[in-house]
Amino acid sequence: MKKIIAIIGKSGAGKNFYFDYLRQNYPEFNYIKRVTTRPRRDNEPEDSYFFIDNEEYAKLFFSELIEVGTFREWFYGTPKGQIIDDTVNIGIFDPLGVEQLIEYYGEQNVQIIYIDCSSKYRLIRSLERISSEEDVQEVIRRYKVDEEDFSDLLLEMEDKIIVINNDMRIDDSPSWYHQTRHNIETIAAIAQKWKNSLS
Repeated sequence: MKKIIAIIGKSGAGKNFYFDYLRQNYPEFNYIKRVTTRPRRDNEPEDSYFFIDNEEYAKLFFSELIEVGTFREWFYGTPKGQIIDDTVNIGIFDPLGVEQLIEYYGEQNVQIIYIDCSSKYRLIRSLERISSEEDVQEVIRRYKVDEEDFSDLLLEMEDKIIVINNDMRIDDSPSWYHQTRHNIETIAAIAQKWKNSLS
């Protein structure tokens, strides 16, 4: 039986932070590694994605990918082999990817965890990561797209989504550490409870 925890969140919400921390500190779960045709970012771990070209992606598209998506001119997807039996599989997905997972595996096998964060803090985080005017325009575009993409999913799946509040500035304050640790432990506890039910 395949169980999936799908971490979702708008751009700048902090989903990659939580995923990376879980992967480094909770090895008892399986962490889903997606494919992408975009280039690896500076300082991005080599194992964060399978970085492939468009030709390789086209070969995988019809037979190996259980969910697919696009962002700007780049393609993403999850190979079937990344979802394994008898454990909890944790990954980052967009709303379209979540819908495809539910269609493929069934609603009862997909738990959605939504990393919630206000527009203010998401925008601050996104702007702190960029270096050009072109990037500023992309942040604005992505902000608008996220509002549209997430609105339907959050309404349709409201009673099935677990919300994690990450509405705070990232700093070294005790309150930030306390809330972040609480959030991580909450996600890990959900995953562990699900894993125990598989035994």
